[in-house]
This record gives sequence, C-alpha cells and structure tokens, in this order.
Amino acid sequence: MLAVSAAVVGVLVLLCARRRGAVVLCVLGLTAALWLVGQSFSQPATPVRFDEHGPTLLHLDRLAAYMMVTLFVAALAVSLFAHDYFARDAAASDEFYLLLLLATFGGAVLAAATHFVSLFLGLEILSVSLYAMIAYRADRPIGIEGAIKYLVLTSVVSAVLLFGMALLYARWGTMELSPLSAAMASAGLASEGLASAGLAMLLVGVGFKLAWAPLHLWAGDVYHAAPAPTTAFVATVSKGAAFALLLRWVTRIHYAQHEGVALALLLVAGVSMCVGNLLALRADRLKRLLAYSSIAQGGYLLTAVLAGREWYDREGGALAVQAAGFYLPVYLAALLGAMGVVSVLARDASDGADDADHFSRYRGLFFRRPVLACVLTLMLLSLAGLPLTAGFVGKFLIVLASVRTGLWTLGALLVLNSAVSLYYSLRVAAMMCTHGVDVSPVPPSPSNTIRVPAMIVLVGITFMVLALGIYPNPLIEFIYQTVTYELP
Repeated sequence: MLAVSAAVVGVLVLLCARRRGAVVLCVLGLTAALWLVGQSFSQPATPVRFDEHGPTLLHLDRLAAYMMVTLFVAALAVSLFAHDYFARDAAASDEFYLLLLLATFGGAVLAAATHFVSLFLGLEILSVSLYAMIAYRADRPIGIEGAIKYLVLTSVVSAVLLFGMALLYARWGTMELSPLSAAMASAGLASEGLASAGLAMLLVGVGFKLAWAPLHLWAGDVYHAAPAPTTAFVATVSKGAAFALLLRWVTRIHYAQHEGVALALLLVAGVSMCVGNLLALRADRLKRLLAYSSIAQGGYLLTAVLAGREWYDREGGALAVQAAGFYLPVYLAALLGAMGVVSVLARDASDGADDADHFSRYRGLFFRRPVLACVLTLMLLSLAGLPLTAGFVGKFLIVLASVRTGLWTLGALLVLNSAVSLYYSLRVAAMMCTHGVDVSPVPPSPSNTIRVPAMIVLVGITFMVLALGIYPNPLIEFIYQTVTYELP
C-alpha cells in the first residue's frame, strides 16, 4: 500500500500542473497501510521470501506489526503537520509527500528485516529520502548544508555497516537472522574476533541512526537545518525504525555472550544519557534542545534493551520488551507534539527562514498562543518524565526492568538525568510565561490560527500523553499479549 501510494503521488507530481491532492493521497495511503497492518495482529507470523526455498528476507510477526503501527501513525502526524507548515505554498510541498511515503516504506522494511539484504535496502531507502527532505526548502541554504553533512556521515556509516555484515558472513556463512543467531548461540563469541568485530560494526550503524554518543554529533546540526516536519520525521519515524531493527536483532544474536560488546553498550547507554542532557542545558534553540534530548532518550531506550540481555530468562525478557515497547510510542508522541508546535509557529512567523526555532520566539508565548504553549509544556514535561504524563510511566518501567536485571548504575543514571531534563524543560516553560524586555517577541501573525488537521493531531497527542500517564494498563497489557510471545 505504501509503495502504491508513493507511485500514485509520483505520477501526480509528474503529470499534473495543479497537484493539491498529494497530501490527500499521502494521508489515505498511510491510513490504508495502518488499517492493513492492524488486521495482521490476528494472523500468524508470515515469512517473506523471493522463492519457496530462498532465505527469509522479512518476518511479518506481531512485533513487526506493532512497530509498523507506531511508525505509520507518526508518519501520518508528520504529513498533517507538513500540510500546515507548507500552507503558504501548498503546491510546492507535493514532492515532500512522495519522499515521506518512500522514507516510511524504508522504515517499515527495517521493522521486519531478518536478512542483511533487506536490512540494507530498507536503510538506504529511508536514508536517501531523508537527504532530499532535509534540503527540501530552497529558501533555507542551511538545509543544503545539513543534508550534505548527513549524506557524508551516513555514507561512511553505511560502509562500516556493510563491512560488519561482510565479516559476519565470512565467519558464519549466512546473512539470515535465524541461522546467524543459532550459530552464535552454539559457538559463543568469546574467542571469535571476526564475529565480534562484525557485530560491533553492525551496532555502530544502528547507533548512528539512533544518535548514540559518541555518534551523536550530526543530530543538532541536522535537526536545526531541516524544515520542521522533516525534523519531526527524523526524530520519530527514522529513529523508531532503527530501534525496531535493534530490538529484533539484539534479542536474537546473543550479544551478551561477548563481554566486550555488552560492556560497550552499557557505556554507550550511560554516556548518551549524560551527554544528551548536558548539551541540552546549553541549547538556545528549541530544535537543538529536542535533538540533544533525543540523544538522552536513545540512552533510555538502550537501557530497556540491555535490561533484557539475558533473553533466555522469559520473565526478564518480557519485562524489557514491555518497557521498550511502551516507552517508544510515548516518547515519539511527545516529540511529535513538540515539533508540531514548532511547525505551526514556523508557518505563522514573519520570517520563516529560522523555523521559529530560537528561544526568543517563545518568550511570552503563553500570552499570545496559550493553547500551543500548554501543549509544548506538556510535551517537554513528558520527555522529562514528570508524573501524570506517559513519559513518567515509560521511565518507571525502564528503571524497573534495569533494577530487576541488576543494572543499578544505568537505573540511577536514568533517574538523575531525568532531573536534569526537568530543569531545562521548566526553563522553556517559564520563558513562555514571561514577558521579556531584552528580546522583543515576534508580533502575532494575521494567520494566527491553527489549521484543523494540525489541531486534530495536537489534541490527539495531548490526550494520549495524559491518558497513558494516568491509566497505562491497556497499552502495557496489549504489548504483553501481542509482542512478548515473539521472544526467542
């Protein structure tokens, strides 16, 4: 459905002079794909092969379906924010929806990939689309700079990832997940230098997409350079797809048998939390603050994965999957809500070149746009993990899983870094409630209204963050019933 929708939008863009229907086709395609994936929860797992006796390229199970639903909902929200963002010149945005559909298609492939070929194809479909999405606005030269930085860095990381795949293939003679995991489980990694190096390179590629420290340097520049809807997409759909890939592969390749790889991941999780929050303390632009916060969020998600490192312990593995499966959508929802506010304000700004990104744009926002100020405050507090928000429940589950498996240090770091993130979140909230005398606020725009699609998305995200913060049991139970049975 995603592929057909992308093809139809591509033909529309190519042939029609007035292409106002691209956003409608994009939304319809994503909605149809979302409905079809929802139907698969009641179906048995399905392997996808080129031929009857060929290797399994994709595995369409409930874990893949759950991750795809998360990605498609996020992409749907981004498409509606883009419709609001490009309101000044709607016809110039049609190619954006084509790129969005293709990138979402790549993310869906990653969520179900069980073979190195499908993994790399999904990653490249996603990445190549992102290059154009980052540089999409011709009136923002900084977008070209950000796209080139992302292109160069991603190319280097892709080479590292391919070399890691080659090393694993050279040692085990397979590129398929199931035989690879069985070989690693039986032989162990303690004396396997080739396999250890290949696994480390594979994790470097995934870590770059998730902006783990020290692979995080691109995040601030790319988030700042890209248009607001693209930033929202990179922060949610792209990272969500990479995390789905990580969860599927790490739970099956028995990395914990290698003390070096396991220790490196523990250090990466702790360093990512600290580096992300410390950088956010110094940020003076909202998109950079969210970029640095996402580095820390990547550390939190990695902690949940590491908490299930002994996957033969069914109870521990189930708790870790519950923590990761719950925290990922609530984190993406909070980030989408914050970036949605940025998109609306960027459309209203008199000078759209900076995407209403500097903190001066938000000084006194509560007195000019109280609804947007309240939504942004709630999203930031959810990212910080304040009680009665969904972010608090997600972090509580991660801490619970880490404590159960003895990861006391990571659990303590998560709590301490949440306190740090609460400081800079409240700093932004206080700024929005303050009339400044040093910086003149941007005067209200004549189009000082929120369009209906953006309003629907913001209201839905706000309801989700509050509802899951007050009563999270339905989603937790759903994750337990539909996803944890996929554990090896």
